[in-house]
Amino acid sequence: MPAGRFLLKLIWLSLILYWAACGVGGFFSFSLIQPRLYMALFPWISLLAAYGFEGLWAIRLAKIRLGAVAAVLTCLVLAVQAAGFAQSWVSAGIPNYLAGSQTRTDFLENNLGWYMRAMDSAESLPEGSRVLMLWEPRGFYCGQICTEDATLDRWYLAMRTGLTADEILAQWSAEGWTHILIFDSGADFERAGRTEYSASDWEALEKMLGSLPLVKQFGDGYTLYLIPPLT
Repeated sequence: MPAGRFLLKLIWLSLILYWAACGVGGFFSFSLIQPRLYMALFPWISLLAAYGFEGLWAIRLAKIRLGAVAAVLTCLVLAVQAAGFAQSWVSAGIPNYLAGSQTRTDFLENNLGWYMRAMDSAESLPEGSRVLMLWEPRGFYCGQICTEDATLDRWYLAMRTGLTADEILAQWSAEGWTHILIFDSGADFERAGRTEYSASDWEALEKMLGSLPLVKQFGDGYTLYLIPPLT
């Protein structure tokens, strides 16, 4: 078997196996049902596309090489993408920031919204504070203070330990957490779209948050709560 055909079959086999693994994993754990996991397929897909693109040059249609048509269309797509990237680059204010006409704080707040204000507030908490995030997978601009909810399942897993909301809160406090930062929009999204959660999960969350002192509300995006120390 020619090396090229063997490699092509190997790529196809890898694609199928990875796709099947994601499907089986997603069946057993909703945490694995995430589009970003399929991004690992793109290198293999690009190799298949390269094989197909090369093969088009051998095909003629009315004396026109299909490879040439594909090349023109590819260049057109790349040009449109470049124009879109340039537009988003300008809309984000990157030229103004690089030119010095916009401060770093303004640039970050314009692009990150309430997230940046929440991080600034977390950074200004008293020394020794530690912030536990719920439904917020990002942790940048918060130094060592914050721990993000990378897989968006911290509350789901906490409720599967068999502990009550008060016991979960006591455990977090014993682990050294002093604050909870909840991404309200993320929680609402999960509540509307994740059937794995039960009604009691959300009732327990509301009960827990209702018992905590409110530190600050950041628009409709984030809410920062204080975890009272254990007595």
